[in-house]
Amino acid sequence: MQEVLARTLFVALAASHGFIILRAVVRHVLERFLWYESVEKKRLDKAAREIKEQYVQSVQRRGGPALGEGETAVSGEVTTTTAETPSGDEFWQFDEGLDEIRKGIKDS
Repeated sequence: MQEVLARTLFVALAASHGFIILRAVVRHVLERFLWYESVEKKRLDKAAREIKEQYVQSVQRRGGPALGEGETAVSGEVTTTTAETPSGDEFWQFDEGLDEIRKGIKDS
C-alpha cells in the first residue's frame, strides 16, 4: 500500500514540476517571439528614449553640468564614482546587527 502511495506522490510531484517548467519555457518563447520584435515594443522604447533625452536637455539648459558615465551631480558639484571593492577590513568595521541588538537592549 505504501509503495503505491509513494509512486502516486512521485508521479503527482513530477507532473506538477513538469507543468511549471513547461509553462515557463512556453511563456519565455512566446514573449521573445511576439514581444521583442513587435511594433509596440519599438514604440515604447522610442518614447522612453525621447523622455530621457528631453530630461537631459532640460538639465543642460538650466546650466547643470553635462554628466558623463559614472558621475553624479551633488549640490552643483560633479563627483566621479568608481566601482571599487572594499577590502575586508572596511567591510567589517560597522556591524548593523550588533547596532540593532544594542538598540533592542536599550529599549527594554
